[in-house]
Amino acid sequence: LNEVTLNLKVLGTLADTVKAKIFEGESYVVDRFQFKRPGDHLVTLPSIIGCDSLIVLDLSFFNVYFPNVFSPNFDGLNDVFSVQSEPGLVESVDLRIFDRWGNCLFKSTDIHQGWDGLFDGQPALRGVYIWKTEYTVVKNGLSIREHKMGDVTILR
Repeated sequence: LNEVTLNLKVLGTLADTVKAKIFEGESYVVDRFQFKRPGDHLVTLPSIIGCDSLIVLDLSFFNVYFPNVFSPNFDGLNDVFSVQSEPGLVESVDLRIFDRWGNCLFKSTDIHQGWDGLFDGQPALRGVYIWKTEYTVVKNGLSIREHKMGDVTILR
């Protein structure tokens, strides 16, 4: 009788990691699976020959934010309304601010310039103003144009 000894070592889970970013409200598709929430997601993909591939999807949201209030009182805190994002995400911007009658009080295509609450050199009144913007972000290697609207309140 011959005896054969096998020494097996368990290597643990082997998986490829895929990092992806989406905007809130979008979804990321892997095979037949759809993901809408940030975090790590484990996906098992079967192959034709019966071997499974394990993928860890590291999904996060692009961070583009528009404040809904600012206080342009020149104290160095929240003095300017502008698009807020992670560094290098926004490539270009066209920002416009309107009063309640639709008059354009501010416009800029400079990603480093926001509205300081002035109109014709004078402080705009406390209250709610409408903003509209088009901006370009780099998403998965492509430049994507986004359109957003909202309102911002000036506190003085």
